[in-house]
Amino acid sequence: MRLNVLACVFALSLAASAAMASDGTGLNWVYQKTGFQTADYQTAVAMRDGQAWPVIFAVNNSSSYYDQNVNAYSLYPTFNSATGTYWHQIGTNLLPVTGSSSLSAATSSTGQIGVVVNSRMSGTSSAAVVGSSSTGFGAAMTGVMAIAFDSHGNLIKGTANTIPSSFCPGNLLDIATSPTGDLGAIDDAGRYYQRLAWTGQWTGGDKFKPQSATWFYNADLAMDSLGRTHIVGSYDTANGMRLIASDFDIVNGWTTQTLASCDWCYFGATLAADSLGGVGAAWVQSSGSCSELMYAYKDGGDGWTIREVTTGLWNSNLMNWENVLSEQRVGLAFDANDLPVISFLASSGSGNNIYLAYDPVSAPEPSTLLLLAAAGTLWFAQKSWLRRALGKS
Repeated sequence: MRLNVLACVFALSLAASAAMASDGTGLNWVYQKTGFQTADYQTAVAMRDGQAWPVIFAVNNSSSYYDQNVNAYSLYPTFNSATGTYWHQIGTNLLPVTGSSSLSAATSSTGQIGVVVNSRMSGTSSAAVVGSSSTGFGAAMTGVMAIAFDSHGNLIKGTANTIPSSFCPGNLLDIATSPTGDLGAIDDAGRYYQRLAWTGQWTGGDKFKPQSATWFYNADLAMDSLGRTHIVGSYDTANGMRLIASDFDIVNGWTTQTLASCDWCYFGATLAADSLGGVGAAWVQSSGSCSELMYAYKDGGDGWTIREVTTGLWNSNLMNWENVLSEQRVGLAFDANDLPVISFLASSGSGNNIYLAYDPVSAPEPSTLLLLAAAGTLWFAQKSWLRRALGKS
């Protein structure tokens, strides 16, 4: 069934990648240009309506520092003549962006999506949440520095007061919930805290960063479907910048693996958990004049498997090559089939174009893929890679 659908997509598309895997073990990246641009260097992505339809959040394309706001864009099976794609703007000026801020998104099991701008030091970040694609976004909530949804779809807000002051915490970076109701939190001092659902008490303050780290610049937190804690983040050392993954298990406690390193660069990694006990991470790393969109996956107790997604894309409409933008923060979520969906930026020098990378099984649905391919809005991967089976047939 999958091969038949993909064969139609290939026949209609303007460019194709290497052959698809036939046994369900391969991630075969397809790229979609939304037709929208941003003046910033970051995007975030969530999945609406049964985790089948992506929503990308990005700062608007205004060149004015005083007119920086977050917009939302989503895919629909109706053509947008203004962009020449099937992407539509569904949210305008949702949140103001000032200074150095990080953008992140959250997906609910009940169809809600959320976005937050965390400006850390100011403590005046805001978040907007949508109840469904039909009701639109709610009012902005000031003072919210991180958001998560629990297993019942309830919104959990992280603020400057989420971690008890008795711990003397740093600035809140992120929160996450477990299937059993525990709440995890991390701060910019590289410490992890957890509120136990069965007692309501906070514990922790554990250092998840290596002792060699002089300062933790950013970090992202996720708790997998078995309640295990995972963190990705970047820090500087005397020898340059490092991107690490810190994972906790009952046998080894906290373990750390270096995902990437460089002399002078920025890693804006994003972490997300699937429903199979695994977690994924996505980021951009630079090597000389080349920037690579990267994806890593950790399956249970195994180590992280790291692969390059792409360094750029061929725009067949404009007949030019667009390079993956360096030093950006990308978005990452998992769809209903537990396949990764990544939002990122690429440019040929005429604006930061917003893209989506995904496996074409369910994000978006196959019938929509055929429409998109016929419209010439798909750019297929130069490379595809295989990862180990996740138990899917």
